[in-house]
Amino acid sequence: MSPSDRTRLGFSLSIAGGNARAAQYLGIGVGRRIIWVMALSGLLAGAAGVIQLTAASGRLQEGLTANYGFTGILVAFLARQRVVATVVVALLFAGLLNGGSALQSTGIPSSIAQIVQAVIIIFVLAGEVLGSYRLKARAPALRAAPPAPQAPVGAAEGSR
Repeated sequence: MSPSDRTRLGFSLSIAGGNARAAQYLGIGVGRRIIWVMALSGLLAGAAGVIQLTAASGRLQEGLTANYGFTGILVAFLARQRVVATVVVALLFAGLLNGGSALQSTGIPSSIAQIVQAVIIIFVLAGEVLGSYRLKARAPALRAAPPAPQAPVGAAEGSR
């Protein structure tokens, strides 16, 4: 059970986002929930943009976002719709981006951070694909040992 399922609102949002038909069957207004979540998401994105514009750069400039939207999609994918995981993955990616730009002063290209992000995503996707297969290790079949050679009956009597 995820933390968002512990409240009535969290449960209804989880059901409406996961299966609209099931939510309608339960009497949850799916359209209203979708509009509410989209409005809240837009509000949070706008607030982040205002903070970035006013506090960080102080003016509107070209290339202000630095592909934050694509990074946000990757963070949401890796976090699997979990709030705490979203914060952890976002901090990891922010550290990679900031560390990549800091590495540039040492002569290492800053694109190394994007390469590390790509490797993380490839491994997560490979884990998803390989995790869907169930592999069973079998012990090698034991063969019966061949019978010990026995001396012929007549040969044992004739040697005396």
